Amino acid sequence: MKRLIICMITCMMLTGCSTTVDQEVIENVDNPQTDLENTNESEDESTMTAEDEKAASDENLTDTKSSKEISKLESVDVTIETLESQYENQNEIVSHVKIQYPVIKNDTDNESIKEINNFFQESAQALYEENNTYALDNVEAMTEETLINNTVREYYSEYFVMIDIKYNENGLFSVLQNFSESYSAENKNTFSTGYVFDLNSGERLNISDIFIGTQEEAAQIIGQAFLNSDNITENLKNQYKEELMANTQYVEFYLEENNIYFFYNPNMIAPYYEGTFSTSIPLNSESIFKLELNQKD
Repeated sequence: MKRLIICMITCMMLTGCSTTVDQEVIENVDNPQTDLENTNESEDESTMTAEDEKAASDENLTDTKSSKEISKLESVDVTIETLESQYENQNEIVSHVKIQYPVIKNDTDNESIKEINNFFQESAQALYEENNTYALDNVEAMTEETLINNTVREYYSEYFVMIDIKYNENGLFSVLQNFSESYSAENKNTFSTGYVFDLNSGERLNISDIFIGTQEEAAQIIGQAFLNSDNITENLKNQYKEELMANTQYVEFYLEENNIYFFYNPNMIAPYYEGTFSTSIPLNSESIFKLELNQKD
């Protein structure tokens, strides 16, 4: 009897073990795709990762191409826009405001070109608003007595800003901005501002961007160029030598073909009646310029 009980217990134990194994096998048989799905998921993850890497690589390649395209920008197409108003009194012009500014064609929405365009447009708009306000005030100041005495011309005012494109190649864009203002028929003031912009960065270049060496060394080179200039009389050179050699704080400059031009506006280092002081330095001068330009023959 005892042996029978032991055999039954042993059989039950064996049957239970067998049943457990069979259930595990059945579960695996009932879900034959489980391992396959896991394998496919791993493959999908691997495939997606590869696709993502390719997309990222393509994006980086596009960015690199864009960067290369920008760096190759040599020259641009430019138009001149104008803001203008003119006021009359009894068919006679009393006030006239005319502001020009350059607009660089920018079909590719280049950020550097956008910065340059914004600079000139915003500057022109500010000048126009300020001087147009003065022009309107001038018209309102007209009186019946002025008209009767025919002294309208004494109230005449004008403010012109004209643009001259001086250089547009080798990735640089240089403009000379000429101002003319008059607050009577006989009294007119003129002055100019020079600009040199890097087309690839949108930045306006200054003296330190042009010359190798320190600011003091650049001032010496420019000052000596003024002293060697045929555009300045010997008397003025001697009289204002110290001012010409002192610094470059008030000097204006622009590029044109094979030269870089420097000038001082009236009243900057000498009285207005002495006029503009100007000079130039050839761009092919050795060991002084940071710029590497292809000069014309």
